[in-house]
Amino acid sequence: MTHQEVEEKKLLLRHVQGALAEAEEERFVDHYTYCRSCYEQVHHYISENNLIEEYLFGRLPAGEQVFFEKHYLGCETCFKELKRNEKFLTALQGAVRESAAELESAAPPSPAVPPVAEAGGAPEPSRRPEQAKILRFFGSYPALAAAAMLAVILLAIPAWRGMFKVPELERQLRQPSADVQSLLLQESRERARGPEEAPGITISGETGWALLQCAIIEQSIDQPRYRAEILDHSGEAVWQSEAVLSAGAAGVLNILCRGSFFSPGQYFLKVYELNAALQPTGKAFDFPFRVSVAK
Repeated sequence: MTHQEVEEKKLLLRHVQGALAEAEEERFVDHYTYCRSCYEQVHHYISENNLIEEYLFGRLPAGEQVFFEKHYLGCETCFKELKRNEKFLTALQGAVRESAAELESAAPPSPAVPPVAEAGGAPEPSRRPEQAKILRFFGSYPALAAAAMLAVILLAIPAWRGMFKVPELERQLRQPSADVQSLLLQESRERARGPEEAPGITISGETGWALLQCAIIEQSIDQPRYRAEILDHSGEAVWQSEAVLSAGAAGVLNILCRGSFFSPGQYFLKVYELNAALQPTGKAFDFPFRVSVAK
């Protein structure tokens, strides 16, 4: 099989979509297994179309699902990336469930509604939880409004008490005008990722807050602690944690920063692992993200 035949018959796309006849499929697989160019094109398609994430969420069409299952079982690179994303997703979903449970148990009971005097009176009011988007591919989970949610979390997580003047911060976040934007980050092993590839957040300058959440998947020691800093694209630190941080039960680290720390651009949240003596273990994590400032 030649490259000309692959291009003319669009075999690569048909292979990925599971649309090749059995004999043609076997010929193409034999070809791209030993052809670096075609093999790289297959991986480019997987990356560009987020096949790993779509597969984990069960959103791949039947043909692409069959292709990907055959591919990743024989591809060490895709297999490792799949498992890494699977751990990341599990950690984030666990954190969401924990936060929802904490908020539900901490929420005060709703005031009793007085009975309606007449049959034609006003109906009893109903309450519905708001839906907060976690990520574009993480679906929706029930949660309270962002400001109320963060006020409760600050009370519930002891590790945050050393980072901020909690009473004053709680007072600010309880204000109706509090503007808190949250962003879930994923570790990048490639420091030089393009700004368009990193997740983005829009904050309200001097009055806004940014809640950055990241899952620590790989740990070199048991029960590590962390220090964190935020670097701009040139590598200059714009924020540093004042206290030692601990990840939650699901391995998720929460960091809250004022919007005034940021100007529009690309940043890296860098997390350093510490041992029991609070000394660096040499392991660190990079979480890239982009910031836009609302006018």
